[in-house]
Amino acid sequence: MTISLKANLDGSAELQVDGVTKLKINADGGVNDGSPCFSAYQSAEQSIPSGGSPTKVNFQTEEFDLTGAFDSVVTFQFQPNVAGYYLLTAACGFLANVSNLVVTIYKNEARVKDGCLLGSAAVGEVSALVYMNGTTDYAHVGVYQSSGAAANMSSAANQTFFQGFLARAA
Repeated sequence: MTISLKANLDGSAELQVDGVTKLKINADGGVNDGSPCFSAYQSAEQSIPSGGSPTKVNFQTEEFDLTGAFDSVVTFQFQPNVAGYYLLTAACGFLANVSNLVVTIYKNEARVKDGCLLGSAAVGEVSALVYMNGTTDYAHVGVYQSSGAAANMSSAANQTFFQGFLARAA
């Protein structure tokens, strides 16, 4: 095991174990223990087809991402570098009510949890406590609706979002 203290050009400092940041002291004196934590939202409307397979949701804007574990440009996935149990929460809001709305959290392309609203609704939510290995595991959100026509999801930050944090390291 190699333990090092790294001073950064921005005035912050990091305590690293085997090259992985375990504690960061920000230039303003605030402390970040290196635990992955993020919040992202959809900043452009996304059209979701009716029926068929669930559609991967594009969360293009990060409100925060403490360790750079969320990709808001290409994959729209959360891939933490710390093994542990993560609380993940997502909501998908539509501009109008849709039928049979299902919001799903996926881990490595496998369904973990579904938030289902049978009937008519404009917003669906789901939460899951998920173990992730800190190297290859990743999570993303999919959405399904069967209203008979494509429907646009809202770009409002308070309606269509994906968030997560390390609840307990493994």
